[in-house]
Amino acid sequence: MDNVQEVEGARMISDLMKCRGVKPDSYTYGSFISGMCKEGKLEEASGMLEKMKEIGLRPNAVTYNTLIDGYCNKGNLEMAFGYKDKMVRDSCIVFELCGNVKKAFTLHDEMISKGVQPTLVTYTR
Repeated sequence: MDNVQEVEGARMISDLMKCRGVKPDSYTYGSFISGMCKEGKLEEASGMLEKMKEIGLRPNAVTYNTLIDGYCNKGNLEMAFGYKDKMVRDSCIVFELCGNVKKAFTLHDEMISKGVQPTLVTYTR
């Protein structure tokens, strides 16, 4: 099954959920965003993130990393770094960063300097 079929299948499931009164959660939106990024539909994926926020769902680090990866793969570092900054503002960076302790502390300090207080989620996996 290719990415196009997967995204279409996900949309069908979403429509079915809506018909049955089941509201999509952040994981549902994250799956859509992932599929759109894999298809190269980054603007659509970004729009889905905004829709997610509009209905009161909070994106997690996985969702942001999916968008960052998608934009990096397309060579749009400005958008990728923009999403990294949004992660910092939303306090959803997990400070493991593949064992890169120095980078983790740099991001931690950046959060503090921007007035973002790390939470328990920030410090744990």
